[in-house]
Amino acid sequence: MKVKSIIVLILILLVAGANIAYACEPVIPKHPFRDAKIVFFGELVEVTETNDRRSRVVKFKVERYWKGKPTEYVTLETPTTLCCGYGFRVGEKYLVYAYREKSSRLETSVGWAFADDLAEERIKKLGKGKVLESENAASK
Repeated sequence: MKVKSIIVLILILLVAGANIAYACEPVIPKHPFRDAKIVFFGELVEVTETNDRRSRVVKFKVERYWKGKPTEYVTLETPTTLCCGYGFRVGEKYLVYAYREKSSRLETSVGWAFADDLAEERIKKLGKGKVLESENAASK
């Protein structure tokens, strides 16, 4: 009887642990450009954790964009969980597809942000892009 109780307890713990492990399912977009509010390429300049530590706020300096009307700096929220959050690093450049889901703040996550070769490949498909108006005026 004692062995059966232990087996049942182990099964319960495994099932409960599985629910916690899969609580975050990344939403990989089929059409990221169409589904995004803003699409831009820029350098990550700042990362801060939110008070609840479930997400981070990331700030980019925009170099060029393809969709939306970003300002010089764009601030987004991204999950901190391994399966959904993106491992952004300050000083690196990214192609970002930002969307709005739950909050009024723009968000991004795995499948919505790209660095290195993946960014280059996608940028080739997107084309030249646009620079911000203030940068256009400064270069004239």
